[in-house]
Amino acid sequence: MENHNDTKFIRVSIGVLCAILLTSLSMASISKAQIASEELYTSKLLSSSTYTASTNEILLLETALEKIQESYNVSFLYDSEILKGKYVQASLLQADSLAQMLSETLSRNGLTYSRESEQQYVIKKIPYFRKNNLKKAIRLESVSGTVSDGNTGETLPGVNIVVKGTNTGTSTNSEGAYSLNVPSLQDTLVFSFIGYQTQEVPIQGRTEIDVSMQLSAISGEELVVVGYGTQRRESLTGSISSVSTNEMSAIPVPTVTHALQGMAPGMQILDGGDMPGNNVLDVLVRGQGSLGRGGDTGSAAASRPLVLIDGIEGNLANVDMEDVESISVLKDAASAAIYGSRAANGVILVTTKRGNAGDLQITYNGYYGSQDMTSWPDRVDTETHMRLANVARTNLLNACLDGREGQTEAECRSNPSYAPRYTEEYIQNTIAGDQPDEYPSDELVDAIFSPAPIQDHNLSVSGGNVNARYNLSLNYLKEEGMMANTGH
Repeated sequence: MENHNDTKFIRVSIGVLCAILLTSLSMASISKAQIASEELYTSKLLSSSTYTASTNEILLLETALEKIQESYNVSFLYDSEILKGKYVQASLLQADSLAQMLSETLSRNGLTYSRESEQQYVIKKIPYFRKNNLKKAIRLESVSGTVSDGNTGETLPGVNIVVKGTNTGTSTNSEGAYSLNVPSLQDTLVFSFIGYQTQEVPIQGRTEIDVSMQLSAISGEELVVVGYGTQRRESLTGSISSVSTNEMSAIPVPTVTHALQGMAPGMQILDGGDMPGNNVLDVLVRGQGSLGRGGDTGSAAASRPLVLIDGIEGNLANVDMEDVESISVLKDAASAAIYGSRAANGVILVTTKRGNAGDLQITYNGYYGSQDMTSWPDRVDTETHMRLANVARTNLLNACLDGREGQTEAECRSNPSYAPRYTEEYIQNTIAGDQPDEYPSDELVDAIFSPAPIQDHNLSVSGGNVNARYNLSLNYLKEEGMMANTGH
């Protein structure tokens, strides 16, 4: 009996030791997995509510596990890397038991689990799980289409398309076409491209989606015309000024040249005093140049900047402000690489507005205003004016008597240019005002200058389709002069 009992005791001891050893190895493997993981964490219970979802809804596996934690008051220990890019149908979260829910949710993605305590589970990969099984876990839907410019209708290559909230995406090919596998036809696609507005397009069950993108005028990535094309402002290396047409159109002046005053550093606008309504102003970019242009060599126009209106040499005075889309001023020698020696004194590039594909649009812009002198210099009264005029004559006489004019004393005193302009009698009669015809004292400035009206009207018709676009405009300018008979 003693030998038999000893044998039974040895067998029991060996069984206990094996159980302890297996438990230790299991815990050791879990500890090693925790150390090897770059991002291990334990999800905490948030609520004990149940989850109800549409049978067609697709969830990220990580999101599904979070919802299971809330429903069953459990926590999961896992490496977040093994959950990336894995999805599950929301209907699986409505299983009858936690074990069934975990089994169906994880096995479809090549994962399994082990229960470490009453409320804690460890999730890990299934060894030797074949990748083709992963494709069967979630049925991906395919969405395709083309992306085009909303204004021209031309297809856009290189447009980025991603499923909102994920890293799943693609880009359009050289013909503007794309094809993308999405987890659900209820997702949203995000279309983005440099220079265009980002669009979010809900799929809404469709498998073919064509998108038209609109140009974006965002200030942070302002596009500047630079000769043969456009560049983002922050990418420019040359000296280029871009003039805001919105600010220009708000200024009630008759021509584009007037509106450019003070808009671009280094550009001077010189008014030669032309007739009102027929203003031809002079423009200098970074001062007077010395290198001429073609047949203008030797004339004032030779040192003026080259003006190109939609690529054709022209005159700013012939452009209405309502027709201008953008104005760029190229100010340094780099512009000579494009336009040659004609650009030695700078280049002004004017881009006019174009019609948009779509319905006919009729636009009217106009204003009516009044012009007046902004300020007058302070003037003295009539008596002071006459006495100061006499003082000036006396100073001229004294300069002559000092020999600075090379004349004798007799010649100086006999010169009528040095005699007082007004006698004392004339001054007193003018002050009295009894004889206004012989001794006038009226202020003629107020009689010569008076407020004058100015009006400008612009009517444009635009439209077109994918193949052709048009923009026709008619302008009427009427500017009266502040002096009589000087309007145009």
